[in-house]
Amino acid sequence: MQASLSSHKELDKHVEQDYCVNSDEAICMSSQITINEIIDYNKKNVYNISLSDADIVNEVSLINLNDYLRRKNKPFHLCILKSMKDAGIVTLGELVREYKTELDDNMIKKMKIIMSAFPNNLLEIMTKTQIMMNT
Repeated sequence: MQASLSSHKELDKHVEQDYCVNSDEAICMSSQITINEIIDYNKKNVYNISLSDADIVNEVSLINLNDYLRRKNKPFHLCILKSMKDAGIVTLGELVREYKTELDDNMIKKMKIIMSAFPNNLLEIMTKTQIMMNT
């Protein structure tokens, strides 16, 4: 279903971005819940990917922090994210990149809290990609 919607032929190789539908219609909300479950399943099962697969790396790095935390019902994390808005961190890729170079202890704590809401496999993809880019 997701592969068809996103025009990809191989469902198991694509994480895809979060889809957020703001609607009061029951059928739209039911569809949204189903799509979100498929996305979450795919994100949890992207373990054995090649970091040379630019599509996967790009999709993971472009996960919108606000959308992801809102969809996962993480109000505390959303509050922390709002306090970080001046840093201009919007995506998971930006968060991981900035975390590696941040010097402010308070900001580092906030970043760790936000990253704790993400599955380890997604953070590993971003960390390994950052390491490869720095070498």
